[in-house]
Amino acid sequence: IGLSGHSAGGATTSRLGSDDERFTALLPMAGTDEITRDVPTLILGGTCDLTFQWDRLVEIHGEAPQGGLVGIAGAGHLAFSDLCALELQDFAATYLEPRDDINGVLLDMLVSLGTDGCAGIVPEEPPVAACDGGFFPLEDSFPIIRHYSTVFFDEHLYGTGPGAADGVYPDATLY
Repeated sequence: IGLSGHSAGGATTSRLGSDDERFTALLPMAGTDEITRDVPTLILGGTCDLTFQWDRLVEIHGEAPQGGLVGIAGAGHLAFSDLCALELQDFAATYLEPRDDINGVLLDMLVSLGTDGCAGIVPEEPPVAACDGGFFPLEDSFPIIRHYSTVFFDEHLYGTGPGAADGVYPDATLY
């Protein structure tokens, strides 16, 4: 059984996958905790993720886990979902910011989370200089995510295919 999740779901994947041996392959995306047992694991992250920064992923896992660590150059936190389609920044500006009963600090945090990786958003404080021009296009990140997820699970759940390899996409690096 494979287990995968994004953001808090990535951390849940790590925790549950560490504790429950029924899971034989783990794929946390843009969020993870330390994985405490020897289980094939492929971690996907964006190098421009403002919510769960790339350096944090590398720090948690030091040496790459069994399976590896894939960094998508320029990808933000929401490169792993379709939440950008909700245009939460526009929603917040129209319906929430004008209210006088809104907690501004909380609103800023929610808008930051809800736009981290969306097209047209340029990070105010990018984690690395390469991120200051905006985020990697979502339509380009989805094929990378599908590819690495599929080859990883094919290898570790079905025993087929080549597994994860570096050099498949110019904007993704397997460590």
